[in-house]
Amino acid sequence: MQSLDTSYSTNGKVKLDLPVGKQVSPALVDEIIKSIKSVSGFGSVEIYIQDFSVTQITTRSIKKTKHFLTE
Repeated sequence: MQSLDTSYSTNGKVKLDLPVGKQVSPALVDEIIKSIKSVSGFGSVEIYIQDFSVTQITTRSIKKTKHFLTE
């Protein structure tokens, strides 16, 4: 495995160590940030990677409830 000595940062808030020779485009970072911001309250963002390529971003929002089932 190659050493992780390449860093990527944007707006001073994201630091990502990548294998030597690999880069993340600013467009991908923007798309991931947009996905994270779209989650309201509770949820998740899944990023699928295949051969160092992002192939899918899945955003899931969860609505919490406190309703009980009655007989």
